[in-house]
Amino acid sequence: MKAKNMFILSTLLIASVAAASGTGVGSGGNDSRDQYLAKLMGRKIKISPQTLYTEISQWCSDVVIVLKKEKARAAVQLQRKGNAVLAEQILVDAMLAAAESLDIASEQASPVTKSLIDNGLFYSQALDATLGSAPLATQTKLNFLFSYVDFIIQKEKSLDRPYFIPYRYRYKSCWSACGNAKYSCWEENCEADFNFKAFAKEYVDFGKEQIEFVLDKFTEQDGRGRIVPLGSPIAFLKLAELVSKQVAQDLSNNLYAYAHACSIRELEALSANLEAFNLYGDNSIYYNTANAVQAVHDELRNIANSLNGCRR
Repeated sequence: MKAKNMFILSTLLIASVAAASGTGVGSGGNDSRDQYLAKLMGRKIKISPQTLYTEISQWCSDVVIVLKKEKARAAVQLQRKGNAVLAEQILVDAMLAAAESLDIASEQASPVTKSLIDNGLFYSQALDATLGSAPLATQTKLNFLFSYVDFIIQKEKSLDRPYFIPYRYRYKSCWSACGNAKYSCWEENCEADFNFKAFAKEYVDFGKEQIEFVLDKFTEQDGRGRIVPLGSPIAFLKLAELVSKQVAQDLSNNLYAYAHACSIRELEALSANLEAFNLYGDNSIYYNTANAVQAVHDELRNIANSLNGCRR
């Protein structure tokens, strides 16, 4: 309900769409946009094999502070001034500044927070290209940005700092050393310091939550029980295409990827079908947009509900 309320409030509160003025977003026009982005994070760090995981955790904490602050600024622009253009730019710039403040060596993996930010920027650009000046484009984009920033903040706290960062930058070698041995090897040597099973579960839940993000923020059930889009239907279908592909990749990187092989294949197939429909108008699977919204919603819901293993 919170997501739906945010969408409704965004629609009602946009009294006008004022053009953003000045070169520095929210800075009175005194600074260039590049200078403004650099100021947002304040420092840039580089991840290498020698980087301490505590330093990466601190970067994530700094990102959350910036995202919360900039989200509040965007809400002020939207609610008090009716400036949807500037609100959108503030949120995009917050993610862009955070992304550019972390330099990752090619052999290193990104923390979940960085991956989500990169995905958010990619999704945002895809929505811009997909929506253009379509009806409900502004409201749909703001719904996505406000909701996605909240999602980043949530997963930084529940997945990245307590599980992914310690695993990837400290405990992964413990798992790797025992990868070909019996489970008791890593359980005995590592379980006291790091719970691999809990991490694996959280990571699968992360995939499920990405799917549910698209379903819960961009669709609802009407009075007749049909699934209808919240905002633009083409935005829902584009996000479903991209998120399905991303979650398939995420699940493939899970410690127990073999247990989710069915879901991975289904997500990959769904993404391919949606790409054909969205980009090329292929109606061999979905005969129109309304049918696609309903069918894709149902398929994604089934996949999300089946992530405990393959469906029979």
